This record gives sequence, structure tokens and C-alpha cells, in this order.
Amino acid sequence: MLLEGETEPNLYPTWLKFLAPNMRKEEFIEKLDNNSFYVKGGLGYPGILDKEHGLTNTLKDISEYQNINQLWIVCDADNQAVETREHFIKSRISELLAEDKSLSISHCDIHIIIQKACIETWGLANKRVFPRSNIVPPFDEYVAFYDVGIDDPEQMIKPDSYEYSIGRYHEGYLKQMLFAKAKQSNKTKRAYSKTDPTPLDKEFYLKSIITRMEQDNHMDSFKKFYTLALQLNQS
Repeated sequence: MLLEGETEPNLYPTWLKFLAPNMRKEEFIEKLDNNSFYVKGGLGYPGILDKEHGLTNTLKDISEYQNINQLWIVCDADNQAVETREHFIKSRISELLAEDKSLSISHCDIHIIIQKACIETWGLANKRVFPRSNIVPPFDEYVAFYDVGIDDPEQMIKPDSYEYSIGRYHEGYLKQMLFAKAKQSNKTKRAYSKTDPTPLDKEFYLKSIITRMEQDNHMDSFKKFYTLALQLNQS
């Protein structure tokens, strides 16, 4: 797995424990087998596609170690269309392979997972956590702009007045949602952060996202990750 951000290396392995319990995280790439996976992350975007860093080295690893049969590349869409970002990554792979004819990766299936708009967007899909009463500032401003408790979080953009990225807006929305729920329940909880994605790493939270996907037909980009993870459990 070649993962863009700081959150994904903490979250994806945990989610796989629930969706594909036969899989284990391996610390050494040369030891990979049919029931293990290896994680590289935190380089950011477009850092992971840099010739001298993530993607180039990953393709070299795949070529050298014939035990790698899948590559997952995970990036945020942010303010781009999923298809646009996916096409760019595919083009980048083709470019690198054309530059280095010694690379042999035909034994490896490449899957590109584009998170729309970001991993926090998926976290917004949990209806169990979304508070429905006593909605107070600043959370009320987010809900007034777009109610993720009803509408598909992946379709939310950002207010015109918001100067930062869509991903950052979604992250702020998630933090305020979790804080509002904790306050409503009179509980003290750790704040969500990129390096500590609690409570998204809990099984109940993942199940709630899956329920939203299945019942409301929301979360299309999450569906790709979910489908791939279930396939690992069947391998």
C-alpha cells in the first residue's frame, strides 16, 4: 500500500483487521506472502508520485520482489474529480515505466483508491455519531451549509468564503461533529487528529460507514476500498 497522508497508515491496517482478518501487516517487504501487506505512507500529494521518492521506489520494489501481487495507491481527490486524479496517477505510472524499461511489474495488479474528498469525508458518513439535537456553534454553521447526516458527504464542497481546501473543510467538519457528539453525551474524548484517528479506527465506526454506503447508496469512493478489502478476505 502506497498511502498519501499521515492518517491512512494508521487507519487502513486497522480497518483491514475487521474486513480481512486473514491479512497481517508485514514490516519487511521481502517477507510478504499471500496473507500479508506492507505499508508506505506520509509523503503527501503529489509527493508520493515524485520520481525520486514514493512511486518510483515502489515500482522498483515490485519489480525486484516477485511476491507482490497487488499495489494499492491511495490519494485524496480534494477539489478534483476522482476520475481526473486517477487518470493522472495512471499516466504517471506509464511515464515511469517508459523511462525505465528494466522495471517488470506485470505480475502485480494496480488499484488506485481516490478518497473523495479525503479520509475525513468517509468519517462524516457515520449517522450514529452525527448529533441531531442541541446543535450549537460552531457545528451549526457546518450543518447549515451541508447536512452530512442526510446528504452524501462525498458530494459536499466548501463555502465560497472558506479560503482553504475542501479536504481541510471536511476535516474541520468532522472534528466539530465528534466534539458535538461527545459534548451531547457528556463524555470527554480525545480530539480527532491526523496521527490519532480515533474513533474512526473502531469497528463500530467502520460498520456505520458501511451501513451508510449500503442503505443510502452514498460513499462511492469508499465502496472501492471496501470491495478490495473483502476480496483480500476471500484470497
